[in-house]
Amino acid sequence: MKVGEKLAFTLPSGNNCIYYLREQDILEIFISGPNTFDVEDTIKMVETTGSFANGKKFRMLIKSDPNIQPTPAAQKYSSGAEGSKYKIADAFIVNNIAQKLIANFIIKFHRPVVPTKVFHHEEKAISWLLEQ
Repeated sequence: MKVGEKLAFTLPSGNNCIYYLREQDILEIFISGPNTFDVEDTIKMVETTGSFANGKKFRMLIKSDPNIQPTPAAQKYSSGAEGSKYKIADAFIVNNIAQKLIANFIIKFHRPVVPTKVFHHEEKAISWLLEQ
């Protein structure tokens, strides 16, 4: 994948995922759909990232539809070493209180192996990612 390119694919849950590679190794991820986000989805995303990473790691800018919620298994996998092997850091953009509570729970309970933070505004998230 090159800067400015998009990659769209369907996750095992039936949800959709779009990757957009920005400059400075920021990988914007948008997840949409009506379904719960499960560990199989997370594994598919790691495999997809690995298909173009060539050993590189990315600053992840993560967005989703307001109704998308990760299962505990997806939270644990994404926070661990295997789920983070292509990550420099994670910045979650939240749209509602439910997303904020889940993201903060992930940070406090699962203790991600890469720096992880929650934001309401994309500009602040990008500034933070570039510091990582």
